Amino acid sequence: FNADGSTNGVETRVNTYSTGNQMHPDVALTESGSYVVAWAGESEYALNGVSARFYPGGAAQARQVQIAGHKGIRCWNVDVQINEATGLALITWVQGSTTTEGADKVCGVYYDVNGEQKSEIFTVAEHGDRSIETFDVESAMVGGELQYVVAWTILDENTRSREIYQRSFVATYADGEYSVDFGETSRVNETTAEGQY
Repeated sequence: FNADGSTNGVETRVNTYSTGNQMHPDVALTESGSYVVAWAGESEYALNGVSARFYPGGAAQARQVQIAGHKGIRCWNVDVQINEATGLALITWVQGSTTTEGADKVCGVYYDVNGEQKSEIFTVAEHGDRSIETFDVESAMVGGELQYVVAWTILDENTRSREIYQRSFVATYADGEYSVDFGETSRVNETTAEGQY
């Protein structure tokens, strides 16, 4: 859309596979016009995974990538953001088992805006055998480093969201690939008498 609310360009289909459910889309945009759309859903590769389509410079022709997914897992709550200084896209999602409850984790992976993978998939947050309800990730350049903070909620045995945790991590670049250095996990909230969301 333009600043006055009028449309700019035409509506286009993002996903190529639509036999199964396609859900939880998220989008990130840079000042140069590059953007990334990521979502969770069934695909020709997996029962439930994460896919993304990359639009460098707002290109009409974009590359679609299957990021994660294999038989036995489920993925949801996809988030994508792009750092302007590095052009690096961080795609995160919650991943769990299709056969057992709990033991969920927040996974992440780095791509550039051209759709080239820049890191291995890594675990951002996990909490033993507990289920993760929601999470949020924010980033900023701090002292010349690309730093992130993730916060997440976990469910108790009665499926109530009562505990909130946070963890920071820094993206470091070496030998053509990004890796992450994690801080300690800490509890955020003190009150747990009612649901915490």
